[in-house]
Amino acid sequence: MCRVLQLLVSPGSTWTKIGTAKKGVLWNFLFELVPLLLVTGALEGAGILHWGGKTGRFSQILQYHSDQVVKIELARIACGLVLVVVAAQIIRWLGDGFDFHPPFRACFTLAVFGFAPYFILRIGYCLPGLNEWVGPALGALGCVFFLYQGVGAVLEPDQTKGFGLYVLSALVFAMFCVMDQLAMLMIMQGRLPG
Repeated sequence: MCRVLQLLVSPGSTWTKIGTAKKGVLWNFLFELVPLLLVTGALEGAGILHWGGKTGRFSQILQYHSDQVVKIELARIACGLVLVVVAAQIIRWLGDGFDFHPPFRACFTLAVFGFAPYFILRIGYCLPGLNEWVGPALGALGCVFFLYQGVGAVLEPDQTKGFGLYVLSALVFAMFCVMDQLAMLMIMQGRLPG
């Protein structure tokens, strides 16, 4: 999780370090993704317990019990894990479409660190007086910003293929951020099992 914090401060040099380190899927899963999801989930859960969760068409605030919040955050963490794995596979397929065949390790690394701003800023969901879409929307914009440098540093495509891969990856990440937030709102409203 240390690299995620470094990425927030100086993205360019940190992406270069991440790209040259070439850590494996298991390392990034255990030491970057899981701690990030646990910390952000705990912070979001504490916010929901303290301020309540927004639901409904007019962002009504509802209070939740601690066992409900634990179920909600476990579902949120599971969605985050699925989000990263599926996005990594889609990036790999996109690379294949550009006749550039990135390894799954690199795609997974890009997905883990590319989604970091979204995972951090979706905590804004529980802040009082803030629309439930502001934090996740800013996080999705952060993903698009981070991916611009990350695609070149981690996947190392040719320049002609890199920009197209970046644009399609950014669209996939933005779409997944919206889908994750919709799933969260549906879980909070009780329309999805949580």
